[in-house]
Amino acid sequence: MPRIPLTLIALFLWCYVYGQTVYTVETIPNPKLNNNGYVSNPDSILSAKIVDSLNTILGTIEDSTTVQVAIAVVNSIGNADSYAFRIALANYWGVGQADKDNGLLFLIVVDKKRIELAVGYGLETVFPDSLCLKIIMEHMVPLAKDKMYGECLVAGVQQIQLYLKEE
Repeated sequence: MPRIPLTLIALFLWCYVYGQTVYTVETIPNPKLNNNGYVSNPDSILSAKIVDSLNTILGTIEDSTTVQVAIAVVNSIGNADSYAFRIALANYWGVGQADKDNGLLFLIVVDKKRIELAVGYGLETVFPDSLCLKIIMEHMVPLAKDKMYGECLVAGVQQIQLYLKEE
């Protein structure tokens, strides 16, 4: 069997690790501006079928409740803090209606193994931090651990939809 030079292996690893796009708040495509959708998936982590399904569910939520839910799934945000990043991204995109501050933003950062949920002030009574943590830990993390990010987001969005119906 031929031997692969160590320098070639190092080059492939460098390209894999450092060749990924590191996103900033300003460089993650806003799905509302690009395709009038709700899901930003610039690294194609989610399948087209999942993106379509999520866009349909999130459109239904907005039409029936006026609550706007957006999703961003990226491989990397570099050294940025994912907690602060989610808030900045939700504000930058203008998720939710400004007069109601009724937006939610799911952020998945693969290399940090983070799932974050930003909640607008107008929804904090419906989605307090404890409920958001429960949704993430019970319904999303088990799927994300198996790298089933699409299914993870569908599960999270379905929980959001469920709690909004109870409101």
